[in-house]
Amino acid sequence: MLALFGLAIAFGGFTFPIYSIAVAHTNDYTNPDDLVSASSALLLVYGVGAFLGPLIAGLMMGWMGAVGLYALMAGAMAATVLFALYRMLARPPLPVEEQEPMVLVPRTTHVAYELDPRAEPVENE
Repeated sequence: MLALFGLAIAFGGFTFPIYSIAVAHTNDYTNPDDLVSASSALLLVYGVGAFLGPLIAGLMMGWMGAVGLYALMAGAMAATVLFALYRMLARPPLPVEEQEPMVLVPRTTHVAYELDPRAEPVENE
């Protein structure tokens, strides 16, 4: 049972960051004028996957049983790895000087800053 928990943690640790890494990679290689269209394309692909994933998982589980879910996930991860390897070999990496610096953004709204007593007062224009 402990091994199952460890595998679940490893699975989540490897799968949850994929979208964030894809966005960062896309932003590094996209012309600044095309960032909005690139972001919307990523969101569209994510939405299609979020729609089709459960449908395909249900079909796989109906065909293979509970193992079908894991077979689907293994296939999806294998396809992701193959695509990443293809992209890595298709062009040289972007030089560090041309990459954008990482900016940590808190997961809150700007209104929360106004409510924080430690924040500097902001003058309204």
